[in-house]
Amino acid sequence: MNKYKNVVTKLESKSLEEIIIFLRSYSSKLGKKEEHCRDLMDKEKI
Repeated sequence: MNKYKNVVTKLESKSLEEIIIFLRSYSSKLGKKEEHCRDLMDKEKI
């Protein structure tokens, strides 16, 4: 869990509205669900 500490800290400092806006803009840039899932996967396990 330590390698995600920075991400958790950033998310905790944002409001729910800011997180939703970020996720919407992020997912709209990716387009395909497969690309989105691949991007979120741990690249070390691939």
